[in-house]
Amino acid sequence: MKKLILLLLLVAAESFSQVPKWVTAGKDIHYPTEFYWVGIGSAAGTDANALEQARQVARREVAAQLKVAVSADFSVVQKASRIGDSELVTSNLESRTESVVESMPLTGLEIAEIYVAKNDNTTYALAVLEKESFLNTLKVELDGIVNDAKTKLQSSDELSKSGEIGMAVNKYLDELTFIEPLFPKVVFYNALSQTHYEVPQEIMPESIDLSLKNLLEKIFLKKISGDNQTQDLGKLFNEPFVVQAFMRDGGDEKALKGLPVSFKVGGKLIDKVFTGDKGFASYKFLSEAEGLREGSKGTVVACVDLAKVGSELRKALNQNTSVSFSYSVVMPELRCYLELTGVGSSSAQKSLRNKLADILQKNGAILQSGAPFTIKVDLSSTDGGSMQGMGGTMVVQDVAMLVQLVDSKSQGVVGSLTANAKGLGKTKAEAVDKAVVSLKLPQSQLAEMLGKAKNSPK
Repeated sequence: MKKLILLLLLVAAESFSQVPKWVTAGKDIHYPTEFYWVGIGSAAGTDANALEQARQVARREVAAQLKVAVSADFSVVQKASRIGDSELVTSNLESRTESVVESMPLTGLEIAEIYVAKNDNTTYALAVLEKESFLNTLKVELDGIVNDAKTKLQSSDELSKSGEIGMAVNKYLDELTFIEPLFPKVVFYNALSQTHYEVPQEIMPESIDLSLKNLLEKIFLKKISGDNQTQDLGKLFNEPFVVQAFMRDGGDEKALKGLPVSFKVGGKLIDKVFTGDKGFASYKFLSEAEGLREGSKGTVVACVDLAKVGSELRKALNQNTSVSFSYSVVMPELRCYLELTGVGSSSAQKSLRNKLADILQKNGAILQSGAPFTIKVDLSSTDGGSMQGMGGTMVVQDVAMLVQLVDSKSQGVVGSLTANAKGLGKTKAEAVDKAVVSLKLPQSQLAEMLGKAKNSPK
């Protein structure tokens, strides 16, 4: 290849008695613009570096012509609805098409001629790209994407029919992601070609979206057992909360296996369970104060949870797949004294104390001096290293909180739990304080610890 370039340089430099017409006219009769995109590039100098620069300029000139053609034709493409009217397609399509133009490999582009003008110390390059060959290559690529999309869609439909709804939904969503790059390439092709490329309606986003919506509207969740239970704080309810997922198609109902069901309390996720062979999902719930109303009443909400589904589809799904379980919690009315020691400034410890007092009272604790139980909270810190921030070097501190429920008379430990937090500051003290004020008590562990005190001597 290098020998060929040198030969071209020599021929151009020594054999031409006059400047080629394409250098001055910007076109060549051997490459009519009806069939070719033509680019002329030039660079100062007559060496190999100048040659490479001239070639690059010529390539960029061809690419610029394609970009201008696509930009000029874009509004026409949109009005003609050559790729559909779906918002999923047209959203940001112009900018995405421009990105495709920028990154599109110019397959088939050739440097047809080179001219070295020694008299003005300039190298010229003529780049040509045959339109029909380039567009045929692009069409083959589009056909490949379409065929792969049809195969993926068929797989999604088969999973849906077999009742593998969770997998089917993920497949449909993956299909939407897969075909997204197709549409700016179609715009690119249609702007340059005399023939329009039509995307099959079956793989258009609005069609896949409709199939997905119709599928989700057939999914239902039934409440089977576990409703209206009462339990002491910190203990497991006697019966699990049980639901059954099924698909209703006409008058038939089919149990759905492998569907994710979330159980939530007060909007907080407490567990996610997958349905079994007969569509059942169950959760054994530990009673806690989180989400309680009127002091002792609570609700567990079970719903089919498909994480990738967008907000509109999720709204349609939730209409049929949300069920509620009511329950009551018997609070222990535990009398205790709160004692806090360890690291942290007085203001940081005061903030944490107020937070702990509030959550303890919500869990039925009555805080008073001389109480039969003491909640002992000990704070300790360890060095977490340092890191560079916008304000310079920042110190990291790890703070551990040990919480113990202690019998005030015997000093025996009835129950305990731990929590941790990180703090970042300019000094160790600042980092410790930030960690201290951010500490939180784990609700289920707290409820279980306080529940152990119910049968203890007061």
